[in-house]
Amino acid sequence: MPEETTKHSGTAPVTYPADGPQGVSTPSDRLRRQLIKGGAGTVLAVAAVWAGWTKVLFPEGADKIAAAPPSPQGAAAPGAGPAAPAGPAKSLGAAASFKAGDPPKLVLIGTDNPQPYLVENLGGDQFRVLSALCTHKGCTVDWSAKDNVYICPCHYGKFSRDGKNVSGPPPSPLEAVPAHVENGNLVVS
Repeated sequence: MPEETTKHSGTAPVTYPADGPQGVSTPSDRLRRQLIKGGAGTVLAVAAVWAGWTKVLFPEGADKIAAAPPSPQGAAAPGAGPAAPAGPAKSLGAAASFKAGDPPKLVLIGTDNPQPYLVENLGGDQFRVLSALCTHKGCTVDWSAKDNVYICPCHYGKFSRDGKNVSGPPPSPLEAVPAHVENGNLVVS
């Protein structure tokens, strides 16, 4: 059995076992617990922030965009990126809902994995339809009327109104998507 020691607390002597008082925390015990709790909290906070940033840096679907084979049809317009792969026609909405002179409008098609398109009426039955997915990491770009460019919120890549990459990390223009008016609806295939 360990040797017992006597400590004076100012009034009467108290006897404790040699390995310290049981159930009484000392200042060093409290400091150690605070450091452990603080360290664990810091690790959890860093993990939460990292998890959030990975969604920004590596959005879902970015690998699908990079791995998509080029269209055998080539570019839809000079310098406008590869054409969309052929498939069933999808309606972007009534052609009359896209007014000439209005800023480009973001349209989502689909429910499970909606595909974002940027639609602009160039006058009459002439429309410019671009994929709204940035060619860098696949984030959805947004129109900035103030700057007159599309801006990717992930890495601040910029594209001109016709989809050409202007600045930032995007390696190529936004994808031009062939569209036409069919039964009053603007459709892409």
